[in-house]
Amino acid sequence: MRDCGTWRGQRRMAGGRAAVRAVLRMASVAATRASPVIRACYPRLRAAGKPSKVALTACMRKLLVVCNAFCQHQSLWDPTPAAPNTVVHRFRPKTPKAFGGLGTGSASRGKSR
Repeated sequence: MRDCGTWRGQRRMAGGRAAVRAVLRMASVAATRASPVIRACYPRLRAAGKPSKVALTACMRKLLVVCNAFCQHQSLWDPTPAAPNTVVHRFRPKTPKAFGGLGTGSASRGKSR
């Protein structure tokens, strides 16, 4: 919703595909109860004074980022928490054999010469 003059309206989420957004919302509702990563995020945002829909939308985004990382790294979930103030690769990579031997060499890039 747009602001007009001095009036400031409440924002609404309308972008993207509605069906994907609905599934992601229900998954984030379940994740706020079951997933330790998302479960820690939601009450922290609520304690900071965020409305429940805003906190849930932030959890939706966090869940989407985690799912995209799974796809990008082709990995499994590693439930062990990272130590504070350290950068840890939280995803345990699968063996290359599990992906049909996909390689990153020049032969797999399709160069013909």
